[in-house]
Amino acid sequence: MVNPGSSAQPPPVTASTLSWKRCAGCGGKIADRFLLYAMDSYWHSRCLKCSCCQAQLGEIGTSCYTKSGMILCRNDYIRVYAEEVKGRTNVPGPSDVWI
Repeated sequence: MVNPGSSAQPPPVTASTLSWKRCAGCGGKIADRFLLYAMDSYWHSRCLKCSCCQAQLGEIGTSCYTKSGMILCRNDYIRVYAEEVKGRTNVPGPSDVWI
């Protein structure tokens, strides 16, 4: 998962550097086989959750949205976005604010 406002790819992770990566969600060391990179931070797959519905984003897809500092699944992003722009007919597409 990549934040469009940052570098296109996360910094490389090797076996020697993995031990010092800290999860942005829980603050714990990331020693899992898989880790996620979103909003310029690393996350355990279990810690990267939608701010609204608490769905584990690593389990429901390979992308997520960000809005007002929240990390959201697609459904909640559309719901929050639709509430904000009532009356408009355009719904955010895949190129809008994907991280």
